[in-house]
Amino acid sequence: MPSPARRSPGSLAVDETGSMAMFMALSMFALLGVSALAIDLARQLNADIELAHSTDLACARFAAFYHENLDDEHRRRSAFRQFEAQKEILGLGDWGTKAEIERGETVSRMVTSGSGRATFARMFGIDHLDVRDSRTCKLPGPDAGEGETLFADGFEDVLISAGAWTVLQSTKNWRVTRGAGVEIQASTVFSAPEGNNYAELDSHASRSFNNAGRATNSAITTSIEFPQGYFELHYKYLSRVNSATTNIIFVYLDADGETPGSNRIDEALYSSVWEERSVPIRISSPGLYHLTFEASGREDTVGGLIDDIRILFASPKPS
Repeated sequence: MPSPARRSPGSLAVDETGSMAMFMALSMFALLGVSALAIDLARQLNADIELAHSTDLACARFAAFYHENLDDEHRRRSAFRQFEAQKEILGLGDWGTKAEIERGETVSRMVTSGSGRATFARMFGIDHLDVRDSRTCKLPGPDAGEGETLFADGFEDVLISAGAWTVLQSTKNWRVTRGAGVEIQASTVFSAPEGNNYAELDSHASRSFNNAGRATNSAITTSIEFPQGYFELHYKYLSRVNSATTNIIFVYLDADGETPGSNRIDEALYSSVWEERSVPIRISSPGLYHLTFEASGREDTVGGLIDDIRILFASPKPS
């Protein structure tokens, strides 16, 4: 029986060298492929950054035209021309970028997108690279007319039985920013002017509400995105007791970043019946604002009552 052929040490060395060469070639190919993919991804990242910059500028221009030309669609469309010019300057012309406006009830949103043909990423089955960006244009669109609502709340999200009351640290729209809490009453002492509930801010403090030892005069705050323009704050106010020293309600509207309570816009001192108070508001810089209602005066757990809080769009007052 013939013995199996033996391979010389030299042939083993050749096999190992060939395997190593094949491994090195495959590794080099993979490295080149990853490097090539990185080039396309870098192009996509740069296009994303440029698109975001272009969208910022176009949205700002669009917002300005919306504010100044609410009834002139032709002028507002110039925002798109601004976008087209800007993307060409930034070198986005080959990405087929486009802009769309999504109109909402109180704000409009510009959505921009594009798609570029991949170069090296096609080795990995990727034919196109997509870019997308969006910005909120914080101004009322043409459908936001005088009398339309930007914000409304009457404390109706708190479910309690008629004649009952409770003290809370927050509701759906409000958070307590000072004191014992917000006391929600379901037509206890008086009938609510809207819905079933109203709020008192000279609130009870006790262990049963986990707020023992806190000051009874309290404040509640909600945060609202305001577009630029003119508005009116409306709310219902009633004094719980016949006294001018314990029913005081202060109202503040502070821009985000301002010291809370630095911009008082109204103060309600006394009313023996539910009265609707109206406060004009002018917003020059669109953005986030904080609306606060605060109890003041004597702390005796009986104070001013508030309900039916609304912020409405308004026309500019004649000069």
